[in-house]
Amino acid sequence: MYLSLKGYIISSRKMHEADREYVVYTDKMGKILVYAQGIRKATSKLASSMQHFALLDFHLYAGRRIRLLGCEIENLYDIRTEERISYGFYILELVDKISAFQSPNSSIYSLLKDVFEKIEVAGVDDLKYIRLVSVLKVLAYSGYSIVNKYKDERNRQKISYLINTDIDFLWKQRDVLRKKINFKDVFNVSQKVLDDVLDTKIMSGKYLMSI
Repeated sequence: MYLSLKGYIISSRKMHEADREYVVYTDKMGKILVYAQGIRKATSKLASSMQHFALLDFHLYAGRRIRLLGCEIENLYDIRTEERISYGFYILELVDKISAFQSPNSSIYSLLKDVFEKIEVAGVDDLKYIRLVSVLKVLAYSGYSIVNKYKDERNRQKISYLINTDIDFLWKQRDVLRKKINFKDVFNVSQKVLDDVLDTKIMSGKYLMSI
């Protein structure tokens, strides 16, 4: 069966002498494995298109495994500094670890686009803000909202606001919200929830603590 999907590369690993297997988050199927035969050869025409931090158009064939037939870049995000790349990979790893295979979630898929657009232009403090908002939203979209971790109704309302408000609007409000919300506390609570939900820690998070 032939498939045409849009999606983002989450991770990849080398297979055999010249192949590679990709974890991809797609619009219609959620997280899937895509096998790319011969893509590590110097003559491969597809290798240059298979990039992180890019919205890709995939042409696939689903048989015993899903194989890559073709790929074009629809939008390549300008995420090139060490800090931006690190935060970008943190979000990808979070989505990878919390998502089951072939369980599509349109909210998570849309969030990746919004997050990459913000990371393109974010400073260091803004990157931390984006990560926090992304964690809250990914947890909520996956059925693990942290709202109930707070007993105080005002705090519950603030967390609900971060989860339910469009990320573009939250971006415009970021300076105001930093004064109204204890983000350090929210971050600590969200990390405790992540530790309970995930089987393994997000490795990118350790690196972020050092930069």
